[in-house]
Amino acid sequence: MQKTVLTSLCLAMVVGLLFFGISNNNAYANQGRWIMEERCTTCHHLDRIQRMAYQYDRYGWERTVNRMMGKSSFLAPMTDAEREALINYLASL
Repeated sequence: MQKTVLTSLCLAMVVGLLFFGISNNNAYANQGRWIMEERCTTCHHLDRIQRMAYQYDRYGWERTVNRMMGKSSFLAPMTDAEREALINYLASL
């Protein structure tokens, strides 16, 4: 009896941790998408960004975001967490 309860409790904890991790990753991806739509599309069309996704890896997106942050007041006030979310999202396209 105790072994069944303990097994069920452990299984519930694992499922909960998996769900939290998945929902947390989705929230992070959604934040990156929101930043792209709010800031990047003030100058660039979505189709251009999507075309570039085939040409850039993560390092390419890091360089591009850093360069754009230096050019545009729309990207300049970005926090480190926002920058990371944007780069992660762009690299996942």
